[in-house]
Amino acid sequence: MNKYFKAILMTAVLMALGFAAVNMYDDTRYKGVLEKLESESVDVEAAQQLLFYESVYGSTGQVCAAIQRSVELQVQKNIGLLGELEAAKKQTLFSSVETAKKKFIVQNLQFFLLLEKARGECGSSGVLAILYFYPDKYYCEDCAVQAAALDTLVKDCQEVRVFALPTDLEVPVIEVLKERHSIQNTPSIVIDGKKYEGIVPPAELRQITGCSAAGK
Repeated sequence: MNKYFKAILMTAVLMALGFAAVNMYDDTRYKGVLEKLESESVDVEAAQQLLFYESVYGSTGQVCAAIQRSVELQVQKNIGLLGELEAAKKQTLFSSVETAKKKFIVQNLQFFLLLEKARGECGSSGVLAILYFYPDKYYCEDCAVQAAALDTLVKDCQEVRVFALPTDLEVPVIEVLKERHSIQNTPSIVIDGKKYEGIVPPAELRQITGCSAAGK
């Protein structure tokens, strides 16, 4: 066999082995993230069943109390999960992370709508929801600053939940929310129906939400 052909063949074999090793590493790295996504999905569906129960049998104090307990369990579960997906996206060679990220966004939207439904049916969800609109397909420096401020707020204020909504992934519910709140620029956040464009600094966020590190 020609020595050059042997060299080419050996190179191809090594590349194939390397590719397989990277694939195995990637699968292991975000398997845990996928498991968290599945757990979140089951929890949201279980909570939605409570609202379906309410629509069939009427509103009761027991249902609202059960919804409140469900919300309390879920509100802390996927904090940081989007960051894990972003990190995996930067490091992996495969597109499945992007699919997982979109699944997370859709599930997060389901949870937001559940909170809104609970607030309407039970008077309160016990959670202050903040909608955070940002672009996914390009880097936005102001958005990074705003995201950091929101992360700090969430760490200090357990009742706050931020819903990160990419404006350029063509997710139907996000498109409707953009229109509802007249979102034209990023970053933009919506708190209690009021829109804030540009960077909202930490001190102003605390003032708007009434949260403080001391009230943690």
